[in-house]
Formats: sequence, structure tokens, C-alpha cells
Amino acid sequence: MNLLKPAQTQARKNPICEELIDFIIKGKLTPVTLKFFTEELYGLKTLQRLDENSQLVLQNILEEINDKIMPIVERTLLLLSELRGLVRAKQL
Repeated sequence: MNLLKPAQTQARKNPICEELIDFIIKGKLTPVTLKFFTEELYGLKTLQRLDENSQLVLQNILEEINDKIMPIVERTLLLLSELRGLVRAKQL
């Protein structure tokens, strides 16, 4: 079962389902999705939990970048600097 592409019959039963999946995967906010978020979910715990979860996920992504990606970028820049120095030394 593919959760990202529900069966066509399932999508027809719940039209907001396809719109929400498009929003989650593609970031595409249609008028139907906007109405759902602003009118039907406004003031509910659902949006508050969604906001909290989004903040937590974003914080986790930032931590991963700082912990894993930034050291690799720093090492790469150091290696490139050393390579540039070697190239300049051989050119002289």
C-alpha cells in the first residue's frame, strides 16, 4: 500500500485527502486546502499540534545540519584551501 498515492476510489470518497497530500508533498496550497485550514481547523487543537510538530521537525533538521553537515562542509573547505596552496606552490 502506497500512502503517498492513495487509490483513486479512496480519493473520490474524501476529496480533501488528495489536496492535503499535494500540500504535504509538493507544498501546493490550493483554495480547498486553504479553506480547510483557515475555516474548518481554525482554533482546534489539530492546528496547534501541527504547528508544534512542525516546529519540532524544523528544530531537528537544524540540529542535524549543525551536527552532521557543517563539520563536513568545514573539512571540505579546509581541504580545498590546502589544495589551492599546493597548486600555487607548484606554479611558482
